[in-house]
Amino acid sequence: MPCVQVGTAVRNGPLCSRVPSLRAVSFTLAVALAILASASAHAQSQAQHVYASGGTAVFGFAKDSTTGALTATSGSPYSQTLDGSALAVDPLGRFLYVLNPNANDVSVYAIDQTTGALSNVPNSPFTADDATTPQVLAAEANGKFLYVGNHQGSQSGFTTVGVIDIYSIDANTGALASATPTPTPGPFNPVSMVVDAKGRFLYVYQGPNGATGDAGGAIEASQIDPITGLLTPSLSSCSGGGFGLALAIDPKLRFLFAGRGDQQGYIDACTISPVDGSLQLIGTARFPDQNVLPDAMAVDSSGQFLYVVTSQRTMRAYSIDQSTGALTELPNSALPGILLGFSIVADPQGPFLYALGGNGIVGFQMDPMTGALTQIADGSTTGSAAVAISGTPVQAASGPVAALSPTSVDFGNVTIGSARAPLVVYVVNMGDQTLDFSSPAISITGANSLDFSQTNTCGVTLAPNQICTISVNFTPSATGTRSASLTISDNAPGSPQSVPLSGQGVTPQPAVNLVPSNLMFPNTLQGSSTDLKVAVTNSGQATLTISSVALSGSNPSDFSQTNDCTSLAPAASCTIHVAFTPQASGQRAASILITDNAAGSPHTVALLGVGDAPFTVVPNGLNPTSLTITAGQTAQYELQLTPAAGFTGAVTLACSGAPLEAACAASPSSAQVNNANPIPFSVSVATTARSFAVPFQLAPRRAPLEMIRWPLILFLGLVILFLRRMGAKTAARTTILTWSRVAAGFALLTIGGVCACGGGGSGIPVQSPPPVGTPAGKSTITVTATHGTITEQLQLTLIVK
Repeated sequence: MPCVQVGTAVRNGPLCSRVPSLRAVSFTLAVALAILASASAHAQSQAQHVYASGGTAVFGFAKDSTTGALTATSGSPYSQTLDGSALAVDPLGRFLYVLNPNANDVSVYAIDQTTGALSNVPNSPFTADDATTPQVLAAEANGKFLYVGNHQGSQSGFTTVGVIDIYSIDANTGALASATPTPTPGPFNPVSMVVDAKGRFLYVYQGPNGATGDAGGAIEASQIDPITGLLTPSLSSCSGGGFGLALAIDPKLRFLFAGRGDQQGYIDACTISPVDGSLQLIGTARFPDQNVLPDAMAVDSSGQFLYVVTSQRTMRAYSIDQSTGALTELPNSALPGILLGFSIVADPQGPFLYALGGNGIVGFQMDPMTGALTQIADGSTTGSAAVAISGTPVQAASGPVAALSPTSVDFGNVTIGSARAPLVVYVVNMGDQTLDFSSPAISITGANSLDFSQTNTCGVTLAPNQICTISVNFTPSATGTRSASLTISDNAPGSPQSVPLSGQGVTPQPAVNLVPSNLMFPNTLQGSSTDLKVAVTNSGQATLTISSVALSGSNPSDFSQTNDCTSLAPAASCTIHVAFTPQASGQRAASILITDNAAGSPHTVALLGVGDAPFTVVPNGLNPTSLTITAGQTAQYELQLTPAAGFTGAVTLACSGAPLEAACAASPSSAQVNNANPIPFSVSVATTARSFAVPFQLAPRRAPLEMIRWPLILFLGLVILFLRRMGAKTAARTTILTWSRVAAGFALLTIGGVCACGGGGSGIPVQSPPPVGTPAGKSTITVTATHGTITEQLQLTLIVK
């Protein structure tokens, strides 16, 4: 089954995980470090064994407790007829679990705690009916439960999510039985699974889903019920991104590390809450080189160093800050000349690491001061490899261990003289012996200790892995920073433990609480009104002074308000009554602005309502709203006046927009409507036929002397000139002068007559007649229905040919 190609690197997708037939390798080995020890005080003296799965065989090795060298156990390799891949060892050293992804089951072997030899458990392998393609597994630290992460479920409702099989383990035979009657949902395509060393928390890492394009990367954190093994989800904000690859957990239960990446590798460091196992991201280490990814990781038994096998089959080592969990890469952390497989496990009881190499298992001894690794003897196996971690870390010190969460408490701003809700501090006994509280067990000390108080459920003793709670209250007596310490006295190392307490005392202030914070009015008819109200409460500690209540927004005229709000003592209330009277149909919106002396002023109440028309004008049945006629015809539209439910009144009907030489009329011109009963009416548009007559036109008259006017004037001018010259002679002066005057007068009269005859124009003017009939064209007829100030209109179309 091929892996899904995501980006430039092969990543787990549907039916793809770090198991044999799914990694495109001939064989896949999984190595688990078996701590063959009981829960007695002599655990460290018990023999340890390492097991590796190579497809159809399981290899066993005895570990030298001093050198870490591996020696094959008697009878190794052991027959495995299925497709074994990932391994897990019962933390009590009794059983070995082998995952078979293709067969959808788990093989179980009993371990001879003296020799390490394996024998099949009766009825093995064991299967769950509600899941397909198991990919990862982890044994609970107390040896009671086994958890198997499946790629997806097989039952209805679980085919698109992962399923976690929860098996209870028979302490005598090792047989597995389902611990849950119904499937337990888990992340789709789980790629890594770890359980904390106390058996209280389970973490499952989601890989990418190539079918959907989901990059994955989520870490599901769960609390383990110590009786039933059932899981209760806890909060997790650990993952910094997608493409989850591997998890590693601090054996001291402080930190979880998540390796992820596609083309760039990252390791997220997260803190673990000792109370519920919830995760909090605190930082991320980034690989410096592209396409180098963290494929497998392990934390050494001291919790000081993290070792990572990369996608380039090299090793990287990091120191772990013992306070914050931050990672710092060690100098020269890479191991030259050694090619490793995609699996690594830390010896939970010694300074050794085991990884998969080209010829089998490669062992390393760790320098407890520097974290540097030295290669030791290896164990020969067949095939390639992948690693799963098992075993119970040795506790650094025997006895009770008190863990506090959170490690500090800040109440923020609290009004003088008032108390806020208490904050809880959890006390967890992380040790293996009873935690005894001294007397006084829990107290508050410090500069402002009287401002703080506490109640608790801790009693006199606290058993291992148990939790008690301390509820802390803060009532400041003055302004400014107030501080104290919560002190727990017990028999654990570091007693008394202390949790810093702090808070800010502030002067009393008014505060506004609006109920409701917005008003949604029901649909309301135009011309009617709907009333709602808002309660204003002073939730502060000082007098609230309200200076104004006003309307604003898009349609303030559609709303009105009255109120009795002026000054409110603490906890007092007043009321704002709001009326919605829509001025138009459709959505209407506004706001009430309350101006006061509280923070956040002005305070706003959103107003929203829908105005409904009291009546509408619509076509009557299937009658059209567009008509085509010829000039001279009458267009008649059949319409209907439909009132809304609850409306009664007189409505005036009219129309406008008729073209030239046409008249529009509504019939009837008014109607009395009553409560949703429709009233039919008609609108008619009468047009006028167009005329085609041409008016009579007279021919133009010509002037009598028009043709001889200018030649005559020229002739008379020459006569006058001649006579004046002749007048120059003495003998005929008088006679000639007389005749010249007579000729001049005659010439003037002639010219005047000629001009007068031509000045009257050339004929009778003719004017075009006015248009006759309704012109061709398209017109919009507007029908208007009116009741008081409310109008509704309907547009009609008239086409005249």
